[in-house]
Amino acid sequence: MKLQQKLGHGGILLHHLGTIESELQALLGRQSLAACFCEIPGNPLLGSADVRRISPILRQHRVPLVVDDVVATSFNVDLSNHADLIATSLTKFVVGTGDAMGGALICNPKSPLYGELKPIVNDQHEELLWGEDAVVLDAQARGFPERMKRHNHNGLLLAERLRRHPAVERVWYPKWEFSEAYEAVRRPNGGWGALITFLPRNGAEKSPGIYDRLAFCKGPSLGTVFTLACPFTLLAHYTELEWAESCGVSRYLIRISVGLEDPEDLWQRLERALTEPLA
Repeated sequence: MKLQQKLGHGGILLHHLGTIESELQALLGRQSLAACFCEIPGNPLLGSADVRRISPILRQHRVPLVVDDVVATSFNVDLSNHADLIATSLTKFVVGTGDAMGGALICNPKSPLYGELKPIVNDQHEELLWGEDAVVLDAQARGFPERMKRHNHNGLLLAERLRRHPAVERVWYPKWEFSEAYEAVRRPNGGWGALITFLPRNGAEKSPGIYDRLAFCKGPSLGTVFTLACPFTLLAHYTELEWAESCGVSRYLIRISVGLEDPEDLWQRLERALTEPLA
């Protein structure tokens, strides 16, 4: 949205997932749209728009649906029945080691707009993948499916335990946030990923200390084989905290990208951070 606002022709945010279909219908009744973009699931609150219902509305108006699957990954979800374009990061889970950069845009051959979109994408594409990055990507992508299974396992374990912890007010995870929409595109053997967002109880007072005590690497990315934590709202929206909170995104959230370390060790580190040190 920020790129469209700053460099493109503007963007309109529809963030109420429960009413997005009616909002989209009303919007299309007022004006034409170049495209509709969504994430499956969204970041950082990890809810998913119901692409089963959005896609038919958009296709009536010949508006492409562009879906970003970076948080779920193509291992966990199949968007081919609904998305016209699928955008994904190769930097994150596919590489996993955080030492190569790349991205991909997939033109869905099942889309009724494929015949129009494919030539446009081909015409505008510029190959910018660096040679050394391509070598790392080629090597790391081969182990991506097996790694993702472990990411799913570790993510679910920590999310379920955080949900039961008395120091935690709320946990956001795709298994529970607008789960029907996510389940509709989840592959038969897919999981719910490795990204978790949680809000400590009395976040204004407790979140800074919990974050400082977390014995995880700290950083704004996700999808690495090592666990990463970040105060997402402060990093992404520091100059617009009130706006973020009007969208339901608290400034006191802590986001965790769960890595491939021993899950019991990860939980012990997390539990120690949630427990105040003795005076």
